[in-house]
Amino acid sequence: MNFFMITPRSSDPLFQGKRQIVEKVSNHCGIKVHYSTGYPVYSDQDSQQSAALLQNSDFCIADLSYERPSCYFETGLAQCKGKPIDLIAQAGTTIHQVFNRDGVKFFKDLSDYETLIATIITSRIDQLHENKT
Repeated sequence: MNFFMITPRSSDPLFQGKRQIVEKVSNHCGIKVHYSTGYPVYSDQDSQQSAALLQNSDFCIADLSYERPSCYFETGLAQCKGKPIDLIAQAGTTIHQVFNRDGVKFFKDLSDYETLIATIITSRIDQLHENKT
């Protein structure tokens, strides 16, 4: 089981802390996390590798904090491919054109972020197990 994490990087001063949280929770749950390749510069090969990782993921989590165009692009790809996706953002973030924008879950700080990530991952794992039975 694996999932694709869409998230801002260089524009997010909390990125390293968030990544540690995502990796800790995913390791605890026995699920692998993938991020897009090619950071900070994308080539066509990086885009193809990221698209393959996205295609082979069981679900996605998209952090729309900081309103990054690349995050919206990857979110649109996931949504068009029909991937189950949870949308999250830091409280106060303006949410732009994206399916299910009213379903965005907001977090206040890293503690809140960790709780939200753990809830999403365990819920998605439970759903995947239910669908297999």
